[in-house]
Amino acid sequence: MHLFRAAEVVGAGQSTLLDALGRLVVVPSPANHRHLQLLDSRDALEILDRAIEGDNPGIYNVSADGIVKLDEVCRALGRSTVRLPRALLLLAAYGARWTGRIASARELLRFTEGSPVLDNARLKTHFGFRPRFTTRQALAAARDEAGSPPV
Repeated sequence: MHLFRAAEVVGAGQSTLLDALGRLVVVPSPANHRHLQLLDSRDALEILDRAIEGDNPGIYNVSADGIVKLDEVCRALGRSTVRLPRALLLLAAYGARWTGRIASARELLRFTEGSPVLDNARLKTHFGFRPRFTTRQALAAARDEAGSPPV
């Protein structure tokens, strides 16, 4: 059996992250930087394909190499960010929900809590897969696919 813990998958209409952030004109972000790791949907499909065909069971962290800051993701989408302390960030997230641009405040807040960065070394060594796209390349491809202006 294969168990995967995956980074946010972006591209080919797969990104709830880009959808949620892209619906806001100004994105409230935490006062401290948050890091994100992304996975290009083409890499995600290839990993699933290999899992079906292969015989290397285990638990794997599936992510591209590298990280981006939440602010960089917003800029790639042509959005501005405003840095807020946690209390004001909560209010802004609930305010954004009331505009109808995001489904829930939790949708936005989950990208501001913690900095989930996965170590994909075991994916490369034991599973035998090296992602073709870095986090930055996955973001650029998803941005281009969505038609956002380049940064």
